[in-house]
Amino acid sequence: MAVAAEAAGEYLEAAKSYALCNERHKVAEMHILEAGRRAVPGSAVGELLVAANFLNEDSDPPKLLLKRLGEALLRLIRSRELVDSDRELATVAARVLTRADEPVLAAEAFERAGDLERAVELLAQAGDVERVERLLTEDAGRRQKARRETELLAEYESAMLRGRRDEALAKLRQLTETAKDKREPQRLLDALLRRLLTSGVIELVVGAGSGAAATATDRVLCATPPILLGRGEECVVVLGDPGVSRQHVRLHCSDDGGFALTDLDSKNGTFLDGIQVGQGALLPLRHDGELGIGQHVRVQFRVDEHELSLKVRTGMRRGLSVRVSAGILPIAGRLGLRFEDGRPLAICDGEELRLNGQRVASGVQLLHGDVLEVGPVRAEVA
Repeated sequence: MAVAAEAAGEYLEAAKSYALCNERHKVAEMHILEAGRRAVPGSAVGELLVAANFLNEDSDPPKLLLKRLGEALLRLIRSRELVDSDRELATVAARVLTRADEPVLAAEAFERAGDLERAVELLAQAGDVERVERLLTEDAGRRQKARRETELLAEYESAMLRGRRDEALAKLRQLTETAKDKREPQRLLDALLRRLLTSGVIELVVGAGSGAAATATDRVLCATPPILLGRGEECVVVLGDPGVSRQHVRLHCSDDGGFALTDLDSKNGTFLDGIQVGQGALLPLRHDGELGIGQHVRVQFRVDEHELSLKVRTGMRRGLSVRVSAGILPIAGRLGLRFEDGRPLAICDGEELRLNGQRVASGVQLLHGDVLEVGPVRAEVA
């Protein structure tokens, strides 16, 4: 029955019949033959692994059959890019070919499995000095590359902890270029790019205490001039109230180092202490007062040397504080902020500055989600 099924090409039926006769090497052969006609690689692998199990249980399998099995496994591995499961498959092939007394083929399988030491040993036994030297040279190159990847990852992590985020970004870009497996470096790079702040604007929740005892006292939007106020998403201060134009008013530095505003042809006008500002006119801001943005939004302002403070008093963003300066903005206590090429840097004068719980030097570049602590002051980047 087994022979008839084999002759008819019904290899799995033949395998069952040979198994009843305890002819393990014939069972293995039938599964090898069945694998040879499977179009789907995963299905073929399953049949070959069954064959390998039967031959492993056979104390003295035919070496020719072992070679056929090992070569079939190698062909599948060569046909596609290696993944972790293929490395395990290569190890199976290597062991099968070693039992078949095929050191050169076994060495290739061990090499594909990542066991270069065993591959070199087998090639040395076979007298293939040229391939031994090639493998050792390639191994040295891989080790050097792996060390460099480890160094770049460590340098990235160190730069992140120290608040040197542009440096961390550069290390990640190098890592994505050099790493063999780019998935994790690319994930880290994408996450860092999402958190970067480079537009000259940052929002802080400033309070006191830490952990569960932390209390938020103010939400402050810090920016470097010029800034736009309006309904559009491109504005620094987005006001969604009725009557506010998409780009309503611009606040910027005046020629004397102070601040000025320009109404951007808004539909419902801009008002300074109740008096409408001419469209397109440049109007200096002095001391303190109130701005009317359209019909419903009132913003209190104060000019103090080179700093402009705003407080939204009415409208949908009521309670929002905005601080604008081309220099250093004092936040609270000894904590300050300045912008460098649009990047917000935390400045601390004379006290220990902590970034996400780690002590750091002054001048750290901030990201979304960072937490700063200076004495009792706590500021979280929104």
